[in-house]
Amino acid sequence: MHLQTGTAYRASAKETIVTFLTKNGHGDKKVGDVMETYDYDQFKFLELNRDPDRNNINAIKASMSIRALPIPIIVNQKKEIIDGQHSFICRKELGLPIVYLVIEDLTIDHVPLFQTGRPWKDHDWLKLWKGKGNQHYSLYEQFRNEHKLGHWTVVGLLFGETYPEGVNRVSLWRDGKFKVNYLKDAEELMDKVDSIAKHLDKKLINDKKQVNRNFIYGLKKALTNAKFNFDRFADNLTKPQAPKIQNWADEDSFVQNIFDVYNYGLPADKQVKMS
Repeated sequence: MHLQTGTAYRASAKETIVTFLTKNGHGDKKVGDVMETYDYDQFKFLELNRDPDRNNINAIKASMSIRALPIPIIVNQKKEIIDGQHSFICRKELGLPIVYLVIEDLTIDHVPLFQTGRPWKDHDWLKLWKGKGNQHYSLYEQFRNEHKLGHWTVVGLLFGETYPEGVNRVSLWRDGKFKVNYLKDAEELMDKVDSIAKHLDKKLINDKKQVNRNFIYGLKKALTNAKFNFDRFADNLTKPQAPKIQNWADEDSFVQNIFDVYNYGLPADKQVKMS
């Protein structure tokens, strides 16, 4: 009996597997037609797809100018572009033919499945779910624009910091499960923040005019203390001799600093601490 070893064995095994798969209907087969056309007008962009990125378009065009590989875009039976809108724009602007593959019954819901190179960003999901009529995402946008806050700060304030089992904040936002649970509380908190923003150190406000997230959450925590009076705190912020709010790296340090400002001018037995 002759035993095969090493390379000879692996080659034989591969040949056997290929033969088996081919005989059982698993060999190479045609699954679709890749087409080519100069008729650009027959294609449509999906309204709820993310907006094309001009920087990405320019980079792809530079590459295509050297060599344009015939990689097809994916469209549905309506010629709506599911994947490859950047490639489509580049080919049209360069006067190149559109290479495409039709896969029926694909919709906007399938678009993110193709985005492995450049995953969707927070604002892309916002456009999708708002466009689908999800009012929670519309309320998110209104609140964020009004108060000039970062994305995850707004999600935390409006939804809350506790997520359902098996769900994190990324999947919550991506899957359309975000809900506005605490709009009134968030509005009241941000009205307070906005009223004192001019008295805060410039280091606490970034170039987008966004107030430091940890300060916001620190103030939110301080307000849960029934003895904490916001008006007193705000008044002390205006006093030259009172402690100033520093640019801390964490929420708890802000809480301590907030109470230091609040307690300015109070005797020791009247001072309030965060329990």
